[in-house]
Amino acid sequence: MTDSELNGENGLTDTEKSEPSGEDETGLTEPKKSGRLQKRHYLLICTGLIVLVIVLLFAASLATTTIQLQLPATGGVTYPYTTTYGIEMQEGMTHTIGDINILFLAIDDEIFLSIGDEKVRMEIGEKKKITERHATIKTLGFVLFDSNYMILAQYLGMTGDNAKFHITLKTSEQIPGFLLERILPAEISAVPV
Repeated sequence: MTDSELNGENGLTDTEKSEPSGEDETGLTEPKKSGRLQKRHYLLICTGLIVLVIVLLFAASLATTTIQLQLPATGGVTYPYTTTYGIEMQEGMTHTIGDINILFLAIDDEIFLSIGDEKVRMEIGEKKKITERHATIKTLGFVLFDSNYMILAQYLGMTGDNAKFHITLKTSEQIPGFLLERILPAEISAVPV
């Protein structure tokens, strides 16, 4: 055996032994590794900022969203969108449809309704207009939805303490589902017919 083999030098010259190769165990040189780390760090920061901006815009839109259901209806509007729902309302309880309070009392084949400030008498099979209003949804100052709507009710009779109605909702624009839930709340169990 030679002296270099005994010392474990494997045939390297003195200059090759003293110069660091700049490679780590992954085989990457130091400058390339730090460049990749900087690029990765930059991408993470950019992604985080984009996510933060999206979250802030979403929060701002939620904070500035207004839904107005009780605006006066605009004239000369047609109602091409019509949906009819079967509902039941309990007698003696105040129910809200389209931000209008409705209370009724049934006597024989007649029903006496208090719709907002108006008093209405209906017989079985009779259809009457409950309200005609204008709905607007705005967020960040932009109008997202703008439509007139009309609610018609047809009295179908009593089942126990509950009065059955067909409620017809007519709109000048197609109405989004979440707004429909505001106009016809879950408490009246509206089912399309």
